[in-house]
Amino acid sequence: MCSRVWFVTDRRIHQEYPQVQILRALKQRCSEEDVEFRSLLMDQIVLTISEGQLGLRVEQEVVTSYPQVAVVRVPTPWVQSDSDITVLRHLEKMGCRLVNRPQAILNCVNKFWTFQELAGHGVPLPDTFSYGEILSLVILFLIPELRKSSVLRAVLMNLVYPCIAYMPIMLLNALELV
Repeated sequence: MCSRVWFVTDRRIHQEYPQVQILRALKQRCSEEDVEFRSLLMDQIVLTISEGQLGLRVEQEVVTSYPQVAVVRVPTPWVQSDSDITVLRHLEKMGCRLVNRPQAILNCVNKFWTFQELAGHGVPLPDTFSYGEILSLVILFLIPELRKSSVLRAVLMNLVYPCIAYMPIMLLNALELV
């Protein structure tokens, strides 16, 4: 039997309708079942490793009794792997069972990862292609017909804009992108 539950969410969404309803329902059910309940925002949790032991602090308080279960609600468009996912991994490593595990959240953030998971479970999908920034340019260079597509060129320019400074100007000229 679970004796401690946390509801962990993000400051950007904690007052939105679904989170408020989930919070209310969890509080009520935990009260009825005599289960300790705590609601936390991601940015309230400080991760520690002290003398080789994983730990947590919440608002300067050292946490000594950890939850058996944490219900996690994060905004997938803005999830931060360096912070949000790290917090969730830390909770898992401390033995906490998460509802909405880090890998599941990451699979929702990246559309191609979502398709990979669905395909791996036999879900029918439309033909789907992915790319890397440089690979996109090479494909465009190798398939001249694609160079004529103004829509494709516009999309590729938006995708590769951060890398464009590193591309040799001769390649960019050959691709007719400059």
